[in-house]
Amino acid sequence: LIAALLCLSNLFLACDNLDMQKQDDPGQPAAGTKATATENRASVDSKDFESSLKVNIVAGEPEKYTVQFSWPSLEDKKILRIRLNSVLTEIKPEQTFFTHQVAHNQILNYSFDVLDQNRKLEKTIVKSVKIPMDYVVREGTAELPNAFAPVLKKQAQDKLEANKSENLEFIKIDANRLFLSQNFALITNSYNLEITVNEIHSTLGLIQSLPALIAERPPTADFGQAGRSAGSLSITAKKLFGNLHVTMRGEHGGKGSPGPETGGRGPSGSQAGAGVNNCESGCLRCTQEDLKMNKQNPTEFFKYITVKTQDSHNVVIQRCNCDSYGSRGGDGGRGLAGTKGLQGMPGGDAGKVRILIEEIVKAENTDLQTPGEQELIPVSIEQIPGLGGEGGAGGPGQLGGPGGGRSNEACSGEPGNEGPRGSSGPSGDTGFMGKSGQKCIYIGSENVNECQQ
Repeated sequence: LIAALLCLSNLFLACDNLDMQKQDDPGQPAAGTKATATENRASVDSKDFESSLKVNIVAGEPEKYTVQFSWPSLEDKKILRIRLNSVLTEIKPEQTFFTHQVAHNQILNYSFDVLDQNRKLEKTIVKSVKIPMDYVVREGTAELPNAFAPVLKKQAQDKLEANKSENLEFIKIDANRLFLSQNFALITNSYNLEITVNEIHSTLGLIQSLPALIAERPPTADFGQAGRSAGSLSITAKKLFGNLHVTMRGEHGGKGSPGPETGGRGPSGSQAGAGVNNCESGCLRCTQEDLKMNKQNPTEFFKYITVKTQDSHNVVIQRCNCDSYGSRGGDGGRGLAGTKGLQGMPGGDAGKVRILIEEIVKAENTDLQTPGEQELIPVSIEQIPGLGGEGGAGGPGQLGGPGGGRSNEACSGEPGNEGPRGSSGPSGDTGFMGKSGQKCIYIGSENVNECQQ
């Protein structure tokens, strides 16, 4: 516990050192300044005005602040004129405070003109005031990265780290107050996120690594891609008003690649039979066209043919006829089965979560308890690793073997049919599930100091 407190103390040193005071009604800042005016009744000479001028910044509604100036009364009855680009107001000698409501995240340069009783300018004092930034999660800021929280890069320590870009890229929210609600979840999109704030105001607020899930379409990596890790989340805050839930979900792995096609072909069919023809010595060799005509109309007309001799005389000779045709060629053999599909891609890890909060503050006149349910846990973390991807489809089977061809004889049988293609291979194995993740929670006011690796 002591080690955790030391760690938390070092972390908070990086925060802006603001004198933040709670204000019940930011629309009425005067109520917060009367005490200040009462505490500063001592009077000073106008030449000491600059050293005695005090500024206080009071947080109001989201992205709204009140700047409070206070000073002792001026002994020489000088007049103060306060300007911010233009004249804001003139202060009577007896008045010792001034308040101004402004927007967050800016630097304002207030000019204090010291005037004598004849309204002649004696000197001008410029007071620069830095207004803190609030981060309000809503449309336009709910999904990271965005213009207010861009992706940053860390300096690589060595060449090995430089090759791991996912370890170098991160997003940082460094603000005075973080506002979360149940209407918009802060979505990290699996980037590493560092949040450093003074206060978290959360009404059933949610921080999650991936967009809201749809049952029919769970978050899944692209084909052949491993699921993204949920990334890391680090939250450092002095106070949490309300309750906060974190869901870190690894992306499901993509589908594996199909198995490769089996090369080659199945075995060839047997050659067709030669057949028997009645061609006597000297007759023309049967051609495929002759055989075709003979099959279609086997009359005496087609048993003879007139040809020209070398001396250009016509001679009638016997045409070749097939007494029988050869047997049909054998069909080709079936191709081999396809290969097994490749294993699905691994799911993403559930990431790392580290939360350090000094104090849980329950809002006054509210009840975090739902009727019939236990009191809501101020901080809860859910880590869900991504499932392994579906195995790849089996590879296509081998082509069937070619059918047996004709023989060289004129009365050869018909060729055989091509063999059937082999069956597809089995699907690949499902990919591995991602790792379950790590989480550490320290809450000072609740005496919570837990780590699960």
